[in-house]
Amino acid sequence: MRRILLIDDDDKLAKLLADYLRNFKYDIIPARDAKAGLAKLRGGVPDVILLDIMLPGKSGLDLLKDIRAISAVPVLMLTARGDVADKVLGLENGADDYLAKPFEPRELAARIASLLRRSAPQLKTLRAGDLEIRTEERRILVAGKDIETTAHEFTLLTTLAGIPGKVFTRDDLIAAMHGEEFATLNRSLDVIVNRLREKLGDDAKKPRFIKTVRGTGYAFIAR
Repeated sequence: MRRILLIDDDDKLAKLLADYLRNFKYDIIPARDAKAGLAKLRGGVPDVILLDIMLPGKSGLDLLKDIRAISAVPVLMLTARGDVADKVLGLENGADDYLAKPFEPRELAARIASLLRRSAPQLKTLRAGDLEIRTEERRILVAGKDIETTAHEFTLLTTLAGIPGKVFTRDDLIAAMHGEEFATLNRSLDVIVNRLREKLGDDAKKPRFIKTVRGTGYAFIAR
């Protein structure tokens, strides 16, 4: 499950977002002020930080400088004012995105998914046996032959191949392919894997590329 650190003193908003984002397998970690936010950041690096500008004590903009001194985790700034100057200052000080309140939770979920994609390890070209992945061209070749894949199949393969040997949980892979609601993807993840294997000429029983790790998820094996 992806961990989202929400630094905001609005308890009602924190509960609303926790309930909504749970549908996307995001776990909200709340912090009501700068001190608590930094403590939770140091206690375990989240995947994304949602940072309100208007905090009690130290402002979100000042806290952002502290965060950037110790971490490169993606930060999405939140503000009730929608002030262009706040947006510029936030982006200049290291924020990755900006969203004015009030906002639709669905838009926030889409922004989070975008930040996760942008912060994921990027490959230019990867070769494993007769498999070649050209990410900038969005091409997959097997034995020199182009293999047509869907957007989800391509994202799945590049996510796995980004860290060969790493076991990605089902939640990790679903989060990486966040183009649909979690419930739909959860039902279809195995179908996506099976179709991709078929296109790659991979055998689930004797895998060359995608290995099933029972009870956990999948891993890319470079053979």
